[in-house]
Amino acid sequence: MVEALALVRERMPFAAACGRICLHRCEQECNRNQVDEPIAIMHLKRFLADWDYQHKPALPAPVEKTRDERIAVIGGGPAGLTCAHDLAKAGYPVTLFEAGSRLGGILHTCIPVFRYTRHKNGNHQAVKNPELSGNESPTDVPIARQNNGLH
Repeated sequence: MVEALALVRERMPFAAACGRICLHRCEQECNRNQVDEPIAIMHLKRFLADWDYQHKPALPAPVEKTRDERIAVIGGGPAGLTCAHDLAKAGYPVTLFEAGSRLGGILHTCIPVFRYTRHKNGNHQAVKNPELSGNESPTDVPIARQNNGLH
């Protein structure tokens, strides 16, 4: 199970979110339809995320920082978390700044609680991101917006 979850997280760090809210349109186009039925990818991701939440396996060691350049990512929503995840996997030291009180962005503000489990600290299980361990993720840090004429 740990290996399967790691394989999913290689390309997409939010198995819990996709397993709960994705419309899984890719299953309609799945090549497996030509043989029997499509792979139930949404349900597989949901199962793996639920197993991870229930069994709480040890997180892998933080990815070694092999790059000297420090990267700041502004915004701890799904896009910012994914960006920070990919940069951390590439060996960059990442600091992820979030203006809100917790990471997750739209995962907290727009998805109802009944769609998936929250940890005791209030974070959705989808926000658990092993690749970000060892990197900074301060919350309640609004980054000032400059009025540069762009909208």
